[in-house]
Order: sequence, then structure tokens, then C-alpha cells
Amino acid sequence: MLKPTSNMFEKASKSKYALIILLSLSFMLAYGQRNQIMDKPKVDERIEILSIVFRLAGNQEYSSAIFKRYVDRINEYYDPFKEHELITFVKKIKNENGIGYDAVMSMAIHLDDKLNLKEKNID
Repeated sequence: MLKPTSNMFEKASKSKYALIILLSLSFMLAYGQRNQIMDKPKVDERIEILSIVFRLAGNQEYSSAIFKRYVDRINEYYDPFKEHELITFVKKIKNENGIGYDAVMSMAIHLDDKLNLKEKNID
């Protein structure tokens, strides 16, 4: 009868590692995210306008001033609309229902390109 040697265990251990690496690579190739590069970056206008609306309504999470030039342009163009009925409505739902953070983006994706509620979302 043969006695197991440490050399046999080393070979078995190396085989296990090789098998684990092979399975991991196979899994990554089969289920990994494909790299798709956009031709050109673009702005989703639905998200942009709702971010600005909630900024004007005073939502702190949309009131960052990190990009000063961008913020200055927003303020210059949209400050005259701070008392618009939409901004008043947004302030109301923010205070009554705690609308903010990701809820704003969730609303944005349910709008069409003309900023109307998509038909398939209407019950």
C-alpha cells in the first residue's frame, strides 16, 4: 500500500486552485458586464430638469455648489421661476411626503421626452 506523501497533497491542492480559477474566469466571462462605450456622453433632460426643480424648491441634496460655474448658470436662468406654481407644489410634497433623494430620479424616468407622464405608467 502506498503512503500519501506531501507531494501528492501539493498536487491536489494546486489542482483545486487551478479549478477554482478556471471556474471563476468562466463565470466572469459568461455573466460579467460587457463594456459598451457610448459614442458621446449625453444629458438626460428629464433628470436634469427635475434636479433643478428640486434645487429651486430647496432640497438640500440637490443644492450642492461644487461646480460653481454650473450653479451660477442655473441660478441666473432659473431664479426668476422660484415662485412658480411647480416649485410651490414641489415644496408642498417635499414637506408633506418627504419627497427627495432617489424618489426624484424615480419620477424622472417615468416622464417622456416632453416631460409628460408616460402613458404606460397611468393606471
